[in-house]
Amino acid sequence: MASTILSYVTKRMFRGAAAVLCVVALVLQCFFLDHYLIVYNNNWWYLWLIPDIVSISLYIVSFVVSFRSKQEGAELPVGYISWGFYSVFIAAKVAIIFRTIAYQLNEEMIYGPNTLKAGVALSSVSFLLLVLTHQPTNVNSDHQMYINRLIGSVSIDILDTTDFLEVIFIQESRIFLTFSMHNTIIGVSCINLMLPTIPLLILSRTRYGRAEMPKVVHTIYTVVYMLAVNLPMLVIRLLLWNVHSQNVSVFLIKNVIHIGMIIKLVHDNVVDVEEQRRRASSQPSAGIEDIQMQPITAPAAQPLTGPSAAAV
Repeated sequence: MASTILSYVTKRMFRGAAAVLCVVALVLQCFFLDHYLIVYNNNWWYLWLIPDIVSISLYIVSFVVSFRSKQEGAELPVGYISWGFYSVFIAAKVAIIFRTIAYQLNEEMIYGPNTLKAGVALSSVSFLLLVLTHQPTNVNSDHQMYINRLIGSVSIDILDTTDFLEVIFIQESRIFLTFSMHNTIIGVSCINLMLPTIPLLILSRTRYGRAEMPKVVHTIYTVVYMLAVNLPMLVIRLLLWNVHSQNVSVFLIKNVIHIGMIIKLVHDNVVDVEEQRRRASSQPSAGIEDIQMQPITAPAAQPLTGPSAAAV
């Protein structure tokens, strides 16, 4: 009894600490990004505080709903709604800052490139803590492994976005990008910030690992992610390496590995589907063959008894 109470209290304390840290990360990120928007523009840009307050409020509501959920691991839609709303405005801030402000920054500034990169990278922390506050503890080990892999993958992808945007700091990279490549880098980075809404939706629909993970939806998501993020990042990094002689980023290898893993995942899922279809189609035919192969025998003659036997 005492161990059960201690375990319950420990879980609640862990999830409560994760929720507090998540709010702190959100406040810091909003402060960093809003600083660039306001300082380099005018006071009208204080209006960005409105979506910030709404985003933080949605996160707090999602934490409260998660903690008060009577069934641990129940479907919690507020989680992916809060990230979806938050990511749209974070992506908008990133697009504006890296389109109009980033080229003016240098290392001598207090709020220079490193502070901006740290502000963007805090999205990985908020995603990690958001999932941890919603994640149940009594889930299947395979599902737990999937959730852990998802958390790590999305967090690394957001850090990849931070590294990907670094080339836009002209005073650091000394690379003058074309208009189309500049916008492509920003566009791919913004998509990468918003895409985690899909796996959060999948986790919510599967009650954070309590139900079966839909392979088809997960496969579609990974293919979309490969085509919209990893493949463009790989191509642009190869161009920067070969055309502009930029130093090779270690995340280039990450893009190659992820593309290979996604191709293998799609292949394995296709093989599984074909195997299930083959088994389903072979079962009826096997039953018919068994019926046809059974020998037909006449029923054994029964001895005559009673009045009929006397008549004979």
